[in-house]
Amino acid sequence: MANGETTQIGIVTMGNDALLRHSYIVSISHDFKHDLSAFGATYFYDNKWVFQAQRNSNYSTLANAGGLVVRRKDNFELARINIFNAFEETLNFSAGVSIQDEKNLIGPVSVERSEDRKNNLLGIRFDFDNRESFSQSISPSWGNRSSLIIETNDAIDSDFSGEVYNANIQQLFDLSGNHVFAINVSGAYGTQNPETFSLGSEASIFNQSLFGRDTWALRGYDASAQVGTRIQTNSIEYRFPIANIERNWNLNPIGVGQISSNIFIENGAAWRKGSRADYLSAVGFEITSDLLIAYDFVLPVNLGYAYGLDNLKGGSRVYASVGYMF
Repeated sequence: MANGETTQIGIVTMGNDALLRHSYIVSISHDFKHDLSAFGATYFYDNKWVFQAQRNSNYSTLANAGGLVVRRKDNFELARINIFNAFEETLNFSAGVSIQDEKNLIGPVSVERSEDRKNNLLGIRFDFDNRESFSQSISPSWGNRSSLIIETNDAIDSDFSGEVYNANIQQLFDLSGNHVFAINVSGAYGTQNPETFSLGSEASIFNQSLFGRDTWALRGYDASAQVGTRIQTNSIEYRFPIANIERNWNLNPIGVGQISSNIFIENGAAWRKGSRADYLSAVGFEITSDLLIAYDFVLPVNLGYAYGLDNLKGGSRVYASVGYMF
């Protein structure tokens, strides 16, 4: 993954036993621009329990911090998933605890982020997912994926207080010719004294968690273009296939599968209680190619260009990522 703040190279491996009772995902990445390493390890037991340990870095370009600020975050998470299911397992209820520690690695301490902070949360979440993929689909093509997360800082010793509410709705529409139209709306807000949310940059492919989310992507802007205790984002995407090559390079075990594109329009804002939301907008496109390795392994390669429409905070951003979102 590469963008204006970081250049990361990493690997992801996964496995499971024959009965699918035990499975794992492990990722390791290194930021060559700042010589920082990150890792993530997730263990699933019997589709009921999830344990996750992560170390990653958050990159902020806040003007009042005097330049780039890089903060290391260590996150440990234990969750009980699928406590109950409904509607043919499309609706799931989960609960978990998230233990997070942050400290500054590069740059001065910012107003929004003190030197050392711990953000410990106890939460529950509801997930609905009835998305479907069809033959030759370039992505999930139809259906809805929504989530509602409720967390509290007051159940466990934490440097923050109050509750955090987080909701996301994604609706996919299947169009003719394997084209897909997608709408995504998300938002979160915290009460009392929550950890602030950061808006900007692209979504990371190396770390995803069930609880404790505090960063939202907004392509076309630097990381932490806006920070606040409320956040809201919207996006519209049009995905379409470009070519279906399905050929190897001569007899070598490397080739190209399907090539597709995604055109998007999105906006978002982060603000504090009592202040006004100042929405930032962006447009752009992405091209994704399936790289075939050893004739069977498919590795997505994604190249993107985004333009932030705000005259002060926006601008052109080119980014790339190789790997899966998980």
